[in-house]
Amino acid sequence: MQQSPLKFLLRLGVSAERIKLLKERFERRQTVTHVKLGGRPTVSRDPDDNLVLATALAGKAKFLITNDRDLLDMPASAKRKFKFAIVTPSAFLTAFEAKTNG
Repeated sequence: MQQSPLKFLLRLGVSAERIKLLKERFERRQTVTHVKLGGRPTVSRDPDDNLVLATALAGKAKFLITNDRDLLDMPASAKRKFKFAIVTPSAFLTAFEAKTNG
């Protein structure tokens, strides 16, 4: 059984107030993007992650938020090929909070 996003974020140590603010912002900016995947990158040591990278590329993501070590531990030279940052949920929320409070 999959854990709810709220419980998952709480388990990661994200405060209930921070989750509430994030939820409100996402609800104000509801967007659905349909994409056609191009070629798949082959830079991850886990071949399944290359689909995730291709999806982020095709969707013109600004962030790829993950706890997957295969993605996070990619060499900087490989990460520079992408126009998005590969970050942990905690790092994303810290950057998000700084931007919204700055």
